[in-house]
Amino acid sequence: MPDYKHRWIELSPRQDTHDGMWRCHYMIIEFRHMSWRYRQGYPDGVFASRDAAASVALEEAQRLVDAGVDQMASVGTGEQQGRREYAEDGS
Repeated sequence: MPDYKHRWIELSPRQDTHDGMWRCHYMIIEFRHMSWRYRQGYPDGVFASRDAAASVALEEAQRLVDAGVDQMASVGTGEQQGRREYAEDGS
C-alpha cells in the first residue's frame, strides 16, 4: 500500500474471467479528526497487464490527492455517485 502525502493508497487489480483484461480498484485512506476517511473507485479503461492497470489506478489516486479532492468523509455511510463511491458525513 503506497504512502502518498500522508494517505494510504490501496490497489486491488483484478482480471476479468471473460476477456482476460485487467482493471484495478483503488482506495485512498486517511486518518483525520478521530475517524478513518476514504475515497475509492476505478480508473476508466481496461488493460492488457496487471502492472498497467495498477499503474493507471495509482496515478489517478495520486491525481485526486494532489487536486485536494475533499469528498473523502467518515467511513460508515457509503453512498454511490457515478462510477465512484463516497462516504458522506454531512460536513
